[in-house]
Amino acid sequence: MHSSSTDSIGPPPIDTPFLGISATGLRSKSLRAFSLPDQSASSLPVLAPPVDSPDTSTSPIQRRWRTCCETGTPWLTSIVVHAVFMIILALLFMGGSWGEGGLSTITSGFSDDATGLDLEEVLPSDISLPETNALILAELALDPTSIPISIDVPDWTPSSNDISDGGYGQLPQSGIGGRTQGNRRRLALLEGGSRESEEAVELGLAWLAAHQFHDGSWHFDFREAPNCQGQCGDHGSLTSTNAATGLALLSFLGAGYTHREGPYQEVVNRGLYYLTSRLRPTQHGGELRDDLAYGMYCHAIATLALCEAYAMTEDPHLEQIVQRAVDYIVYAQHEGGGWRYGPREPGDTTVTGWQVITLKSALLAEFQVPSPVWHGVDRFLNQVGSDRGAFYGYMRAGREPTNTAIGLLCRMMLGWDHDNSSLYRGVTYLSRHGPSDHNMYFNYYAAQVMRHYGGREWDRWNVRLRDFLVATQARSGHERGSWQFDEQYSRNAGRLYNTTMAIMTLEVYYRYMPLYGKSAVELVP
Repeated sequence: MHSSSTDSIGPPPIDTPFLGISATGLRSKSLRAFSLPDQSASSLPVLAPPVDSPDTSTSPIQRRWRTCCETGTPWLTSIVVHAVFMIILALLFMGGSWGEGGLSTITSGFSDDATGLDLEEVLPSDISLPETNALILAELALDPTSIPISIDVPDWTPSSNDISDGGYGQLPQSGIGGRTQGNRRRLALLEGGSRESEEAVELGLAWLAAHQFHDGSWHFDFREAPNCQGQCGDHGSLTSTNAATGLALLSFLGAGYTHREGPYQEVVNRGLYYLTSRLRPTQHGGELRDDLAYGMYCHAIATLALCEAYAMTEDPHLEQIVQRAVDYIVYAQHEGGGWRYGPREPGDTTVTGWQVITLKSALLAEFQVPSPVWHGVDRFLNQVGSDRGAFYGYMRAGREPTNTAIGLLCRMMLGWDHDNSSLYRGVTYLSRHGPSDHNMYFNYYAAQVMRHYGGREWDRWNVRLRDFLVATQARSGHERGSWQFDEQYSRNAGRLYNTTMAIMTLEVYYRYMPLYGKSAVELVP
């Protein structure tokens, strides 16, 4: 995932919030050691092998009825059918009434239950739909072609509450608190989002939900996804399901949707379950590398998704898993301070960027990250930085846009002040470069740098990138809600990668609270 041309548990029950490992034996955060624990493979949770998930192409009611018909004996089926017929006849002879509610009340109630969804929870509270489109949207996870052309978003004019005290007075002061639905709307208003950009996020998430596999995973090569079956073009060739699943989950989590809240609880729940089932116990922690060619990319992305899910829900089933995965990142750091594809290989900027973001998220969620790790990151950035850290290269000092965006974001997370002169020069460089019309990897990192830095540079950058992404989203066929760009890595990783990166970029307004100003992140390594 770098710009160099040379490098190029079975699922839980549907009604269970999340089952990863037993809560038995979980350590209290206050008892964790700051140094990397010496853990044997046997001390890590051993999860059951995966089993087939229920078919999500039909509703729960349909699946239960089909199971009865397939497994029940003929005489039992006959009794059920005749009983239903007799009940219907009895109701008709009773004049269409039954108690105070009447027959219309009974049938109306059954129709609501049959959807299997609370239609008022299909979208965030600040996004409403015309009544005629509600039932259509309820099926969006099955068929993205049925999503309404336009999602009706209410008035985006800032209210007095939105703009009082600079708009930030009642918002959380750190971390991921901006993702709650009320805060999400306000931050989008304050930081440069639009009605159209929020519509694009929702359409993108619907496309992702339609391309999840039965076991809860996502694949870069999504042609065999049950609800797609080759209807979408531009599939990827990368093989890591951990990375693909992690990117998809990060997209849902960035919008405030978890396995405990929002319209995609089952989708997120199954994705998290898949990742926990893929954790491989080692003496150095829990490993999530499933593609050795891009190993630490896969591990960091999957760990970040699990970490964010824990931070948003404090689900105890995730706690030990996340700490063990974080421990593996600590172990894998090279003595020079960076990371690359394999553990303890000399680092490169792009792999290091994912590890730093993941470790910073772990720190915000109160997981233990040894302080020497941060000193090592600082040494690595000094090695690949130039002009006193204003610009960055890949494995040695340089001046390249994507690596500069990653390096500057890492410096921000390590505590550089807003008025740092090197940060100013780097931001000016990115501002003059402008958003890319094909490289979503650059856009994803640069948008975070520009948004956290703020000011006129961000305002100009944001309008160009936001409107470009809204305009380039697919709006027809089964590809509706997705993105694809013509760039080497974008072609290799495919439509799922481009879609997740575009969604996360459009979520930049509220994914993380601004690093500077009144709502600055308080925890600095």
